[in-house]
Amino acid sequence: MYRLQERSLPDRKLPYAQVRMRERGGLRLVTVEAMVRPGSDYHIEDLTRDDVINSVLQNYMSRVKLPR
Repeated sequence: MYRLQERSLPDRKLPYAQVRMRERGGLRLVTVEAMVRPGSDYHIEDLTRDDVINSVLQNYMSRVKLPR
């Protein structure tokens, strides 16, 4: 599961991605947070469709072992 959320800071709201996946054995769910794009000077309204797609693909590819 991939979910976009906002974290409220004193001076702004910072978007981040919450990624929830099953552990290798399939028994436990693991939740991690990731930045949608580099930097922290943007609002959720500034995100584009490409930013979200790249973030999903980056998170997916970093966790999947592909055969060589």
